[in-house]
Amino acid sequence: MGNFRAWPFDINRSDGDATTQYKFGDVNDMERERYGLSRPEQKRQLSFIADDLDWPLWQKSTPSGFVEVKYLSREENLAFRQAFIRAVTTRFVAIYRDWYDNVGIADLLPKNTNSSSMPAPGMLE
Repeated sequence: MGNFRAWPFDINRSDGDATTQYKFGDVNDMERERYGLSRPEQKRQLSFIADDLDWPLWQKSTPSGFVEVKYLSREENLAFRQAFIRAVTTRFVAIYRDWYDNVGIADLLPKNTNSSSMPAPGMLE
């Protein structure tokens, strides 16, 4: 779930080495032509990245300019690592919230369950 987007393979993997700012900061020609995107905000919205909450976290998750392959593992990059973990987590929750709400998962569950993983009192009797 750490992948940035749930998109067609060609668009998701074509920029694999690029920083987050590059991936979500602009729309490239392929995205314009094949998918009708015209603004970076559209790409972020379709990628479950809210401009007001998530986008600032993604921007803080990578340094500007050249980025080493394993930059997150370096001790001095703690702030980038923390922002990345928060960004991935908020996106993960947004994806599953959308899935839960729009696919109708609640309708598949028994009506007398609560949000806890433990059975409600009396359910096992």
